[in-house]
Amino acid sequence: MKDARRRITEQEDVIMAGADVTLGQLLHSECIKREAEAATAGIRLDLERGIARESMPLKQILFQDIFCISRNTKEAPCLKDGGTACYAAAGENQMNSVMGNKKVRTPACSQACPVGVDVPAVLEHMRNNKKLEAQRTLMKYHPLTEMVCLMCRKCSAHCVQNQQNQGVGAEKILHWLGADIGRHPEIFFIPPSGDSGKWIAIEEVTVAGLTAAYYLRRMGNHVAIFKKKKAREVLACFSHSLAEAMEGSLAAYMACLSFMGVVFEDSAIGEKEPGRFFDHQLSWKTAEKTTQETTELQSVLEEICLGVKTASRINLDFGLKSYLEPMGPLGSFQFEGVEISPSQWAKPLEDTQQQTVLQEAARCVNCGCFGVCESRTETALFMLETEIHTSKRVIRAQDYFAEISPWKKWEPGEEAINLVIPKSGDFVSGCVCDKEITLAYAFLGKTGTIMDLRMAFGGIAPVPIRLSEAEKALKRSQAAGMSAKDEAAHIMDMAKPRIVLMKKNKGKLLRMEKLIAHALENYLNSLHSV
Repeated sequence: MKDARRRITEQEDVIMAGADVTLGQLLHSECIKREAEAATAGIRLDLERGIARESMPLKQILFQDIFCISRNTKEAPCLKDGGTACYAAAGENQMNSVMGNKKVRTPACSQACPVGVDVPAVLEHMRNNKKLEAQRTLMKYHPLTEMVCLMCRKCSAHCVQNQQNQGVGAEKILHWLGADIGRHPEIFFIPPSGDSGKWIAIEEVTVAGLTAAYYLRRMGNHVAIFKKKKAREVLACFSHSLAEAMEGSLAAYMACLSFMGVVFEDSAIGEKEPGRFFDHQLSWKTAEKTTQETTELQSVLEEICLGVKTASRINLDFGLKSYLEPMGPLGSFQFEGVEISPSQWAKPLEDTQQQTVLQEAARCVNCGCFGVCESRTETALFMLETEIHTSKRVIRAQDYFAEISPWKKWEPGEEAINLVIPKSGDFVSGCVCDKEITLAYAFLGKTGTIMDLRMAFGGIAPVPIRLSEAEKALKRSQAAGMSAKDEAAHIMDMAKPRIVLMKKNKGKLLRMEKLIAHALENYLNSLHSV
């Protein structure tokens, strides 16, 4: 096993490079030069940049950290290193990410939310100018944000930026979204298109029951709530000030439930129809009255959680995929981070208030890192779709390098054995760079047509980025008459929706475009030399 880690072995379609093979061995290997030119070029560029040396074992590439010019410039650690500030956000960021950041921890706001809302996911939709998606995501967690968020404030109280007096007012954003939800039952409370055939009875109107009713009805169940009450009666167990603050939004929510088909009955269960059958009967005790508003609010939040969980369990018991199931992280990056993208890259917002909300959402740093992956070798291995074989498992480079500090997830005793690099000898491939930016590419042509291609950037985000949309656009293109410069400009236009600029790194876009043009020119020149 140990001998295998020191060898480079050529097989039919792949090259097995042992984890202990040095970069110098790889650089001078005729097999690697012939069949994986991008890897050779990446190693050479890393050596020239001074971020690698020939004696370094290949496995060390798997443990390379992000590069950030602002990292370790202050006494306190940055977000990446366990602190609460991102120094790149307001500092020297000309060499940092232009694709947003990547989370390095579970956001404190989500951990603090009593109802478990994925707050950054909601804010990310707002940053992407997708208000409707932000609202739908919010509804997956609970439908009473207008009623409780402004009073709760736990999300903003735990924002990591509070220590710099720059905490994001997330509760204001959630409240604003929730208020708009209540004004549009025709969008958010439409009767379900399907019918589960199930009937659920809720014995009395409580906050928990009203919460559960939404999720149960949303999945096509029929819901009847008995002992009908007005909103002020439901909240009578709480102090006057708290009940008054919540009454209007709760009344609007109950009207929305009626709109979506939840039935409110004046009588108790069995009074009017003694033999009526229900597939499920739910009952919650009315909360006990208390004089402490903080305890009261906690009781309301606990009722919301109880309603959410109960509805989810019943839906699953009925074999229905729960509408409640959280969507998890939306993606790797905060697309609208430190600066709002240029207006020409997004549709203008309709009103001043929404613009204010968007600007507040844009201040969220997503508990993430704006550094970049600087390794050219890593970028080349990512582009080549290398496999990483360890003593425990096989990992695709696309998955491994898509995380920050992926080695932290290795199992105890896990060791790198070898890297399996697919052969790309039939491709025109290479690796080009401009300072911290790298472009690894591979083009396969046939009779003047681009049959297949791969392009991956390093140095523009915390992890390597594959230009998938550009690859699709160029595939099957004819090389005849193609202008490398024009195609590069077109590719950058396609990338713009994902671009987010920091204050000093706008020049990276032009450098990226030049590298794309360089790669295309190399491919087009190869056709003339055949």
